[in-house]
Amino acid sequence: MQTIKKISGILFMILMLGSCIERYYYDAHDDFEPKMVIEGMISDGREVQEVIVSSSVSPDSGVFLPMSGCIVEVSDEHGNIYSFSESESRKGVYLGVIDKEDLTTGSRFKLNVTSWKGKQYESSFEEMPLAPPIDSISYRYEVYETAEDIVPVEGLQFYIDLNTGPEYSDYYRWKLVETFEYHSSYPIQLFLDEQGNMQEVPVDYSVFTCYSTKTINVINILSTQGVSGNRFSDFPLCFVSDRTQRLKYNYSLLVEQYAISQDEYRFWERLKKNNKEDSDMFSKQPAAVQGNLKCISSPGETVLGYFSVTGVSEKRIVLKDVDELSFSLLKDCSPIKIEMGFPEEPRPLYLLRYNDDEGAALGWLFPECIDCRLKGGVTTKPIFFE
Repeated sequence: MQTIKKISGILFMILMLGSCIERYYYDAHDDFEPKMVIEGMISDGREVQEVIVSSSVSPDSGVFLPMSGCIVEVSDEHGNIYSFSESESRKGVYLGVIDKEDLTTGSRFKLNVTSWKGKQYESSFEEMPLAPPIDSISYRYEVYETAEDIVPVEGLQFYIDLNTGPEYSDYYRWKLVETFEYHSSYPIQLFLDEQGNMQEVPVDYSVFTCYSTKTINVINILSTQGVSGNRFSDFPLCFVSDRTQRLKYNYSLLVEQYAISQDEYRFWERLKKNNKEDSDMFSKQPAAVQGNLKCISSPGETVLGYFSVTGVSEKRIVLKDVDELSFSLLKDCSPIKIEMGFPEEPRPLYLLRYNDDEGAALGWLFPECIDCRLKGGVTTKPIFFE
């Protein structure tokens, strides 16, 4: 692999932070009024389609406010209506199934949502474009120096190549889902149980190795209008540093490539510009970013979000033991020396025998130093890591 050194703090901050979006925010003014947020996608690559209905929040809130009890329907131009039901485990998330034979290139769909208050919202009809296969995904070891970091940031920059023809869309968006292996600092061996009794067991690695799957929240969009042959090489997807365990053991990046319409491309372009135009990511109100949804019962009401109909293709890249990465700034958990008796909580209280400057010592550990599941992962190994 090629080693590239780049001294560009601005580029690094754009890659890492500039395009993150997780909630719709407004400035925290006294006259703040929440707005309806509707996010939906119909894709030929999914068995179950999803529509999320929520309310916008102010920056000082930072929580997801689902809108339950809505009637959600998707209809096509032939009069077929597909009803969506709210998920029992995820409030505000509505799931539905559309027959595979109806999810063809050129099919047109629109979304209708009725809130529990009786307000009616609808999208325009959106047409499904033809999605080309993903050409190739690559990565390169890169180093960035920024004003905020004394030590340069090392990691891998991931890229994608687009190689299509004139029959395909000129507009694309990519969604990234990463899965990585990470480890606890120590296995289970010595602990105080719920009753405060000391327990010593054979070395237990049952919760030492975990796997985490997360969506990387960046807006990756590309227009190939005017590009010869509808091709593009080395489009930057994301940068992953070696300051966490994400790249240390097994790492997978699943890339979903969406062929989108020109209107949807412009929506994401405006939203991306809105999010990184100022030093404060959310200092400008995204209400100015109009999607394809409207309130038909109250025409003056602002509706946030977008209803997308898209063709999709996907490809996964899996890597392990990248030679250039040093992980020199990773930190393990350190035991807290027991000098005045055991703390009352937590239980079980995990213990560690170790040596310090004074010789043999006994210390206690926070539970997440032992149980990797407490950092959000699971112990089941994904099949693509086998």
